[in-house]
Parts: sequence; structure tokens; C-alpha cells
Amino acid sequence: MKYYLLDSHTLIWAITDDTKLSENVRKILQNRDNVLLVSAVSLNYSHLPLFENHKAPFDRMLIYQCIKNNYTLVSKDDKMKFYESEGLNCIW
Repeated sequence: MKYYLLDSHTLIWAITDDTKLSENVRKILQNRDNVLLVSAVSLNYSHLPLFENHKAPFDRMLIYQCIKNNYTLVSKDDKMKFYESEGLNCIW
């Protein structure tokens, strides 16, 4: 059993338009042996306006959650790769 934490855009695309997901991500989401997780951080701020300069703190929370709990982050965001040296597993 493997744990995957979905980034906000991954969750939204999975629900609304899965053609935006990579084939690799679709296979992960369809595999019933995987545990798919969504952070409350991704859900609690959805009613706020999205300002580009306020995005990073939430990304950092997701990154830390994944590192601390040994989850794999599912995200297309290339900036996440900077944290692989800190122990982040990120796929797309």
C-alpha cells in the first residue's frame, strides 16, 4: 500500500477534466491498492482569492506533510522538485 497526497490542481483535474492528468497519475488514481489523500490545507483556502505571491506557503505545507509522513506528492508544479533533496517524493 502506497500513500499519495494530491496537490490541489491534481484533485480538481481528477474531478473535472482527467485529460489534464498524466497517464502515470491516472494509473495511480485508479489503483485501489493506493491510498489517496487530500490535505485540509487544499480545501480550507479554496474560498480565498488566489494571489500568485501567496501560493508558496501552502505548497510548503504540502511538501512538509509529505516528507514527514513519507507520502508521495502528486503535482505537476516543477517548483516541487527543489525539495527532493530534502526527502520529498514527487511524481507527475
